[in-house]
Amino acid sequence: MTGPFRSNRDGRRRTLRDRAGLRWRILPGNARRGYRDRMGRRLAGLVVLVLVLVTATALPGFSGRRVAGVPSAKNFPDPPAVGDCALSPLDDAVRDSGSRTPELDVTAVTWGSCTGQVFGEIVSTGSDAGSTNPRSTNPSSERRAGRCSRAVAAFAGLDPTSPRPTIPGTPRFEHISWAPTLGFDPYRVVPGDEERAAGRTWTLCLVAPIVHRSYEGTVAQAFQTGEMPGEFGLCWGGTDLDRAIDLIRCDEPHAAELLATAFVDDRSLVSRADYQRTCGQMAALIMRTNAPIAGGELTAVIDPVTSDGQSLPTSPQTVGCFVASADERLLDQTVIALADRPVPFAA
Repeated sequence: MTGPFRSNRDGRRRTLRDRAGLRWRILPGNARRGYRDRMGRRLAGLVVLVLVLVTATALPGFSGRRVAGVPSAKNFPDPPAVGDCALSPLDDAVRDSGSRTPELDVTAVTWGSCTGQVFGEIVSTGSDAGSTNPRSTNPSSERRAGRCSRAVAAFAGLDPTSPRPTIPGTPRFEHISWAPTLGFDPYRVVPGDEERAAGRTWTLCLVAPIVHRSYEGTVAQAFQTGEMPGEFGLCWGGTDLDRAIDLIRCDEPHAAELLATAFVDDRSLVSRADYQRTCGQMAALIMRTNAPIAGGELTAVIDPVTSDGQSLPTSPQTVGCFVASADERLLDQTVIALADRPVPFAA
């Protein structure tokens, strides 16, 4: 608005410009600035409040939806137990672990009852396998050579506490260390990748035939019961350990069965007669009878290994102890723990 107007104080007529100048003269300078500052602070405070409210509303969306509850560890199936069997082939389940005993991924094998055709059986868990707890183990102790082999020996009915597992009650032979033979491969069964990533460790020992194929029956206490599955026997077409190994299932016709092997540190201390005599004694212990040999149906045959490169008179020596028919007939079952049963000659 332009033009004159009347002041209420002195009656003078002033222009709008004069009024504006008066206004700025009446109000002290700090008062004029304070008003603007107070208004600025109010506006700034309002903006901050709005930003806080907007942020409080938006942040839950940025951080994701919150779900109430307590986190829990994933549950894994219990590992197989002694007496459980592998129902699927083992070769594809072997892990490259650097262990002397091959390792099997438990998730790569089908497990179940030992009835019918199986590919191997669990023989020990926990401390028997080289650890103190099947779910909390010491990896260094588990990988020591021979842990699972000794567990297999005990499972099969042998005494694993001697330097070489043997038949309980076997006498000590001077200079000769005899041990029964069993055609098996030991395995360590371990958790799968996901379970190991969760920090769980345990070890089981499994036994399988040295020729990887299915079988019926069980190795459990077989050196005592005489129910050894044919795939675990070491049956041959002859009695020569220097020949190329040509194993025959013991439930098929075969000429001989390797029952034991002997090891001596110094061959000069042992005669052939010592080997022959102690081989006959070991065969009787393993068969749990001496009648077939004494009666002339079977004969114990020794076979010193000559292809081992040891030729000095005092070199170590390995000797095999076979049983074979005394009249060249074939056998069609193992003679382990034969006891009072008839000799299993092939028809």
